[in-house]
Amino acid sequence: RPLMTQAAMLMPLMARWHCADVEAGTCCAYHLAARRLTKLAKLLVVGPCTQEFKPSLGVQCPQCLALAKPGGSSRSGICDVCGHNLPGPSQAPSPCDPSLLESKVRL
Repeated sequence: RPLMTQAAMLMPLMARWHCADVEAGTCCAYHLAARRLTKLAKLLVVGPCTQEFKPSLGVQCPQCLALAKPGGSSRSGICDVCGHNLPGPSQAPSPCDPSLLESKVRL
């Protein structure tokens, strides 16, 4: 589930990249954007660490496991990624709870 959620979250961003001119050897704009995403990931991996990067600490969706944007869709009680009902703040486990990580981290 986490990889499918992450892919779903990337699709709207990739759709905003200029890929109208499909390069030779690429079948479509989607696969061109995916190739560019691969290049971008390689740049990020070898780049310097950044202490400013922090995952959201909002409510975690029990369906797709995405973290809700602070002050965003969690206020409406609906996950902005999959549309599932989010748990209330008192019901939501911390997304960084070590006991949850083992069961949710699957590649």
